[in-house]
Amino acid sequence: GNQEEQMRKINAILLTATLLVFTAGLAMAQDSSTDSHDVIITVTEVLLVALNEDATPVALTIGPPTSGLAGDAADNQDTDASKALYYTVLSADTVDITVAITSGVIPSGLTLTVDADAPVDMGTDTTDPVLDGTTTSGTVISAIPNCYTGRTTGAPLTYTLDSDGTAGHQDPGVTITLTYTIASTP
Repeated sequence: GNQEEQMRKINAILLTATLLVFTAGLAMAQDSSTDSHDVIITVTEVLLVALNEDATPVALTIGPPTSGLAGDAADNQDTDASKALYYTVLSADTVDITVAITSGVIPSGLTLTVDADAPVDMGTDTTDPVLDGTTTSGTVISAIPNCYTGRTTGAPLTYTLDSDGTAGHQDPGVTITLTYTIASTP
């Protein structure tokens, strides 16, 4: 009988100890009135540029006098404003858009001026690059902040072809490829 009673006491002590440990564990595992966690925020640099969808090439022509009369000066200038640049920028750095001739050569006696009209608060219009046989690139928009132009108006482009009167006959026409690049500079 004595041994039985001691076993009951030991079992009761063990059961009480187990209940105390379990209750303490529950007390520590209970929710409180506040909790927290970390949120990792990443902003990826975005530098995107595109031309409006009009796939028609720009065609500029230096031709006969507008009067049509012999002895009058040839028409030494042609302009096209059918293109626009769209761009999206998210960057911590200075962002510019440049234009470069990546294929072909502008014939001697001709220059091509590229004017990009940046929307308000979406970059600074630069001195328009004048491209020719030796100058083949330049910046069209500089200091572009974090912005997006939308895909309606964008930054209108105006191309102006000028002749100094010495350009020779070009038939068929000369094709050059202009490439626009958006890049950041730390």
